[in-house]
Amino acid sequence: MVPRRWTVKEFRIFTLAVDLYPFKGQKTGLRYPLDQDKKYSENEIMVEFKIVLSDPKNGLSHKVDVSGGAAAFLMGKHVGDEVDATSLGVAGYRIKITGASDRNGTPARQNLPIAGRRKLLLAGGVGFHPVMDGERRRKPIRGNEITADFVQINAKVTTYGEKTLGEIFPKAESAEKAA
Repeated sequence: MVPRRWTVKEFRIFTLAVDLYPFKGQKTGLRYPLDQDKKYSENEIMVEFKIVLSDPKNGLSHKVDVSGGAAAFLMGKHVGDEVDATSLGVAGYRIKITGASDRNGTPARQNLPIAGRRKLLLAGGVGFHPVMDGERRRKPIRGNEITADFVQINAKVTTYGEKTLGEIFPKAESAEKAA
């Protein structure tokens, strides 16, 4: 008996399922294979992110380097999620994740519900800006789930705390003058 060929739709569903639920020992979104049955603590998974925190009130942005527990807190979140920023050292603030990019500069799209990278035929939006009318191009895009492969996460403030961001993150020039 000859096995029947898969339709394109069946194949896409299978590859999406494999990406979301990898086999035991298969490489996941992290840079090394994990045992899917074991629960890992925050200390066992070392991740570092650069978070660009934008302040819509005054138009300034601040860079926050996070690692360890604060970075592990962001893993598994999606682009568009609103999270508490206390773990980032910004007490009382809530932020909305607006975008991200990996070490190659590949951007994350909010409407792609996977954790990996895909090549999609794009006609515009995040990751491709057409020059001519009707232009489409196949470009690599990351899914909207935050994994260890991301380097930069973009976020904006939605709820403010007691201190201003300028007080929490002083400018480098004023820090040099004080020293």
